[in-house]
Amino acid sequence: MPIGRRFLTSTALVSAVCMCFSTSFADPLEERVWSADKSVSVLAPNGWSVELDIPRKGVKILLSSPYQVDSDNLTGAIFINEDALMHQSIDDYIKHTVAEEEKLYPNFSLLEDSNAQLDGRPARKLVASMTMHGMSTRAIQYVVENNGVAYSINALLHESSFEQWKQQMERFCLSVEFHEEQGMTQIRLDAFTFSLPNGFRDLMASDAKWSGLP
Repeated sequence: MPIGRRFLTSTALVSAVCMCFSTSFADPLEERVWSADKSVSVLAPNGWSVELDIPRKGVKILLSSPYQVDSDNLTGAIFINEDALMHQSIDDYIKHTVAEEEKLYPNFSLLEDSNAQLDGRPARKLVASMTMHGMSTRAIQYVVENNGVAYSINALLHESSFEQWKQQMERFCLSVEFHEEQGMTQIRLDAFTFSLPNGFRDLMASDAKWSGLP
């Protein structure tokens, strides 16, 4: 996975997200959605579409609202990325990623950078505004390290609806839970450390070429 491209996500994914905005939280029903490998889960608003594991973009879960034109309804999306840290500190990872987003998105401005907690782990909360495909957008992001992997939990909102819906979006972001028994594990070979899905280690160990893994 490429390093430091997870503050929001790739341009192609943002385009798809921006086209499927908007729904209401009037219906309180929610369900917990799990990634395909069961390593992470999040509460999903009722009626939102769910897409799991978009490997090229490092997306574990994408939640997007159905398209509506009622301006009183929430317009937004939530998605969870994972990215191998590859010996970076989480602080360096965030610094590098924000620098890339400043180049990528017009009118990018980092409005908040603060400490937070997510699923009992120390995290960083970032809030930024930017222009995406001609739309004024604001993003909330929580970044947390888990087993050598940086997870980014992102929420996108139209600028005009940010104040109205930010608490609801933050609540869904903070509902993320990690499930260690199904997640990533680190393997060290010489001077290199790799993060691989649990279970892959056993598959490699069954092959004579990979016998003797640490």
